[in-house]
Amino acid sequence: MQHVDDTRDDVIQAVKEHYREKNIIVLLAKHCDRRKLTFKCYFGGRYYAPETDNNKSRRSSRQQLCPFSVRARLSERSIKWRITMVHESHNHPITENLGVYSVARQFNLLEKSSIRRLAQAGVAPTAILSYLKRQLNNVWSTRKDVNNEISRARVEYLSGRSPILALFDMVCSD
Repeated sequence: MQHVDDTRDDVIQAVKEHYREKNIIVLLAKHCDRRKLTFKCYFGGRYYAPETDNNKSRRSSRQQLCPFSVRARLSERSIKWRITMVHESHNHPITENLGVYSVARQFNLLEKSSIRRLAQAGVAPTAILSYLKRQLNNVWSTRKDVNNEISRARVEYLSGRSPILALFDMVCSD
């Protein structure tokens, strides 16, 4: 995985999928631009608790200063993406059940289009979830995730209009 010749989005997807197969959730770090990408572990980073009245906050955080890091850079000469640094050590156990993390349950483009197509055809969310598990091998998603994606599709379709106005626009356009 040292040479990656694709676009920036393809590099991001390839790195995330590579580590997802190893049960590691990676996120883009804040210090990224069009020529440089830095990935960190889901547990990477430091939590700064706000202090109120000289008492420490009692909130918890997932951030555990995990040292995991992967960097990719776009070569200006060859116009190709290249993995330049990989630091794969962790200071926490690797989980076996990725389903507990909402980041791991996010749908890819194929899954999103399948959900939207099936929902538009009137298929129930539980049937859509069964389809995802059987056909697309998505074992972590829940019915709530499917319902949320259907809701996002509806909001996107309405684009600020009421359902009646959207129906009126659809009838008038035909």
